[in-house]
Amino acid sequence: MIASRKLLDFGARSILISFRHVAPTIDPSFAGVLQHATSLSRWATRERGIVGYLPLEDTFDATMAKIGQRTRNHLRYYRRRAETQLGCSFSPAVEMDRAEFLALNRECAYAVPDDVAGWRYDSLKHLEMPLVMGTRDRDGRWLSLIAGRRHHARMEVHWQMNRSDLPEHSLSTVMRAYLIEHEISQGTTRLYFEGGTTHSMNHSFVPERSTDLIVMRRSPFAAVIPTLAKRFLPPENMLLQVLSDENLHWHLAGDR
Repeated sequence: MIASRKLLDFGARSILISFRHVAPTIDPSFAGVLQHATSLSRWATRERGIVGYLPLEDTFDATMAKIGQRTRNHLRYYRRRAETQLGCSFSPAVEMDRAEFLALNRECAYAVPDDVAGWRYDSLKHLEMPLVMGTRDRDGRWLSLIAGRRHHARMEVHWQMNRSDLPEHSLSTVMRAYLIEHEISQGTTRLYFEGGTTHSMNHSFVPERSTDLIVMRRSPFAAVIPTLAKRFLPPENMLLQVLSDENLHWHLAGDR
């Protein structure tokens, strides 16, 4: 609610924040925070199930035993293959300057624009315990990077980068095999992927609940945002999905 109030003060028309949430609903008293915004607003929430985290056991083998056979076979197979054919090795603490980071991003599958890649690099210094890990080949060239933070025995992966010129080596799978083994050695018990993952390992994740908080400025322009969303946003867009939910119950800011 505090973040929403700040964004309203900065001129936001609509705000969607999704977060893990144990309670079945948001405590309505929190909405009082929005009363102090410079603009009038209304808000609504909805709850949904999400793919949560991969539980990590005391050993790598024990963790693999709880993952589907096909997935664990892939994790082991592609790691061994990368080690044999590429001389792949794992670095738990990557040191790289900004220019090198931007250059690597351009060589990766699903490369993001330079300004986004720069933001990823710069934002690491704002984390209490930032982590950047990587794999490289026998010639020292980076193959993959993965970054996030460790907090209370939980590892949160924020993003991953994999070179695009070696698709047959499934570098994403190789990186995750190393990551799981390393995090177990650090005493991590839960492995999260922010925004989820399409990797088959997600079938072994523990389900959790998520809250979607939607805040809308009360103005003529903001009033047409739902119509614009339906016209211009693709069906998979989360904002469109939330605004199209007929079960949303809207509150005026400050309502109890």
